Amino acid sequence: MKIGNTVREIRKQKKLTIKDVAATSGIAPSLISQIENDKANPSLSTLIAVATALEVPIMSFFGDNSKSNEPVVRAAERTLIKERPNSEFYSLTNDIIGNFEFLYCVYQKGGQSNTEVYTHKGAEALFLIKGKLEIEIDSRKYILNEGDSIAFDSENPHLARNLSDGESIAITVNTPPTY
Repeated sequence: MKIGNTVREIRKQKKLTIKDVAATSGIAPSLISQIENDKANPSLSTLIAVATALEVPIMSFFGDNSKSNEPVVRAAERTLIKERPNSEFYSLTNDIIGNFEFLYCVYQKGGQSNTEVYTHKGAEALFLIKGKLEIEIDSRKYILNEGDSIAFDSENPHLARNLSDGESIAITVNTPPTY
């Protein structure tokens, strides 16, 4: 998926140079240039860093961001915002309201929130609706069963893993928005 033009347009709208974004994100200016010219396929953590530096949700980089003005999101109309092998993450709002994002997370057997532990600015809270998850935060592991919840500083390295033989479903809130 080509996102370079969108990243460049957002950067220019905010009157930032590539060096400004690099300094704030910790990403090399050469990589930011390659992203803007669609010559690099950035990792999720790189996109999160660039989005944070630009002060936009990561979803701003992908496709048509015009969303409904309606406050209700029907189950069949949820937007898939992130997909990993054996896991999917859907937005539960039509637009970002305030400084948080509200996600419906489906973990199939063996599914994880990411390929490895990761960090992002802000805080995260998760409520487990169905199944069993292991939440790793800063090398410490917590087992969540149906009805359990957890909240943590998402600047600590973290990862969610499905431990059940079937599907696990969770609701997650991130602040600030990362997707």
